[in-house]
Amino acid sequence: MGKVLADWASGSAPDMLPFPVTPPQPIPFHFLKKPAVMATVAWSRLRDVLE
Repeated sequence: MGKVLADWASGSAPDMLPFPVTPPQPIPFHFLKKPAVMATVAWSRLRDVLE
């Protein structure tokens, strides 16, 4: 895949590549990353206190 991407970056036409080149898609629910990590840490700390 590295060679194909290098060919594309050096100016090869997208039609000549063995797979289609599409724009990157956003990661679903990425906006919840920080709150999810914070909730997991809080939950782990609570379990530590209760045990």
